Amino acid sequence: MNKDNFSKIKKYYLEIIAIVICLLVMCVGVANKEGYHLDELLSYEFADARYNPWIVPTQPEGRLAKYFRENIDGSTISNLIDTAKDVASNRGKSKLLSFKADVYDEPIWITSEQFKNYITIDGKGDRFNFVSVYFNMMDDIHPPLYYMLLNLVCSFFTDCFNPWIGCFINLVCLALSLVLLVKISYLYAPVYGLEGHERTLSLTTIILYGLSTGALSTVLLIRMYGVLSLFCVTLFYIHLEKWLSSGFDKNNKALIAVTFAGFFTQYFFLFYCLILALVVFVGLLASKRTKEAFVYVRSMIIAAIIGLCVYPFALLDVLKSGRGTEAISNFAQGLAGFGERIWTFTQIVGNGSVGTILLLIGVVSGVISLVILITKKQQIMPALMLAIPTAVFFLLTSRMSPYMVDRYIMPVFPFVAIILGMILCKAGSKLLPASWPAILLIFVFALQSIRIANYDGNYLYKGYKEQLSVSKEYAALPCICVYPGSAFYENLPEFMNYKKTLLLNTAELENRKDKASINENNEIIVLLKPGIDIEKALNTLTNNYDFNNYQEVLDGEAHGDKIFILSKISAESLNTPRDAYMVPNT
Repeated sequence: MNKDNFSKIKKYYLEIIAIVICLLVMCVGVANKEGYHLDELLSYEFADARYNPWIVPTQPEGRLAKYFRENIDGSTISNLIDTAKDVASNRGKSKLLSFKADVYDEPIWITSEQFKNYITIDGKGDRFNFVSVYFNMMDDIHPPLYYMLLNLVCSFFTDCFNPWIGCFINLVCLALSLVLLVKISYLYAPVYGLEGHERTLSLTTIILYGLSTGALSTVLLIRMYGVLSLFCVTLFYIHLEKWLSSGFDKNNKALIAVTFAGFFTQYFFLFYCLILALVVFVGLLASKRTKEAFVYVRSMIIAAIIGLCVYPFALLDVLKSGRGTEAISNFAQGLAGFGERIWTFTQIVGNGSVGTILLLIGVVSGVISLVILITKKQQIMPALMLAIPTAVFFLLTSRMSPYMVDRYIMPVFPFVAIILGMILCKAGSKLLPASWPAILLIFVFALQSIRIANYDGNYLYKGYKEQLSVSKEYAALPCICVYPGSAFYENLPEFMNYKKTLLLNTAELENRKDKASINENNEIIVLLKPGIDIEKALNTLTNNYDFNNYQEVLDGEAHGDKIFILSKISAESLNTPRDAYMVPNT
């Protein structure tokens, strides 16, 4: 370790300790995560399923997956070139684009091995296969960078599935976000009269965000929002540093790269990026930094061009996809129902930070501070750069989000920590005795420790561990899952254990023609999802098929599932010990 690195560690050792403590607390949360939201399992599938972005019960193997298996796997470079030439010359009539998948008239059985291939890396062409991820995301409404990162991490853990793999990305993003919050705090402190208290500000901000339930939810949710939060914080740090120090007329490569990466991660990044860009551009013009303003605009245009060239499907996602048109439709509703949505998201931000009451006090204090700062020219722009993009991102997200849940607002949490940290430090320096830094840090640490200890368990899915255990205990049996919508995704970890699984909605269960593949089993596990008429489904299975006895095995807590074992033989046989059905480890 050279002297420069050692001096940095010595200077920031308290911040390093605070960040490590925060990460350890987050790891406790990950260790207690038992189940998954269906979107989390979609994350694994988009990242790991080789050219097979959706599980379709009537088409277990997608068109591209089958084509690559039959025509590309093991091919030489010349064969790949021939395929590319065929597509370029014949377009829709080429072998690749005219290739057909196997589509069945009704759902067929899917084996445990096939389910494993959907959401794990098997080491046979899945590892580091970013091209597959890119193709998979063409069928979705999100850009592919996050899923490429997930594929990267999964590639080091073949045939492995657990929450640590996905949450690892979020832990890294949280660590980097906290480091950036330290840098931001050291930039802000001298601007707002906190010289000599940079460490107090940075530690306060670390604790406010790093020990918040919002940060814990961001870590636990295996989606792109942790990465999105990091890119928003990184973009803000770059802008703040350039405004206060290096300027926007040179060395903009990092600015371009982060802008592109944020866009390539999640489209809501544009809400934050464009508003921040507008504030900075107007500020540069008002400060007569004209050259910087136009070089800055040029850099942002370059980032946009790169983004659209690399992923042109973004335009269709935003303007034509169902989720895109839904967001635009929500925006077009104007003020109708907006107050309710704002209040709901305010409560979400409050619950994820310091509580709604303290958050509202902080918002009022922040507005008063902005009014005061208008008279102080050197302080107003750094404040506006922080406040306006955060507020507008919050308002746009509140208006346009398809669901009123915390995931869409997660990038706000670190900025709330910065704002509250500065307000608390400034108030402490004015109102508390000379020992105010210690008093403030003890108060903030106690507050966040109590809040995170009372975390509501969202994204932990407590109780799913027992349900997963049932699937291991009855691993030798086939399973029928009767579901509404696409709710079966929540249960993919179970389906990797059962011998094979048949995915059916209620109508498909009642009208199934292929009864033989069900009747050939003497015993079978039936998993009934919420929203299904339980009695009707069981009656269908006993009246339309050869089963005459059933017994409830589990009333699931995590997703509200009910699991039964059906049998053709006497009811006493249903009392067979569970371990009799287990598949021996090989």
